[in-house]
Amino acid sequence: MGEKDTHYIPSKIEAIENKTNIKIEKVPNANHSLDNEPFNTLMSISALEKVMKRLDDFLKL
Repeated sequence: MGEKDTHYIPSKIEAIENKTNIKIEKVPNANHSLDNEPFNTLMSISALEKVMKRLDDFLKL
């Protein structure tokens, strides 16, 4: 979840992070689309790569 996403509410994210069966990948300076703000193409692609790797690892479980 991008930390600059309008749906990012720190108190709610913290409550979810305290659960042992849920993991959240927070992306600094990223909006809802995981675009890095201010817009930075390389950082946006890097963030997407990291999220996709985590998803791939999860699906292989």
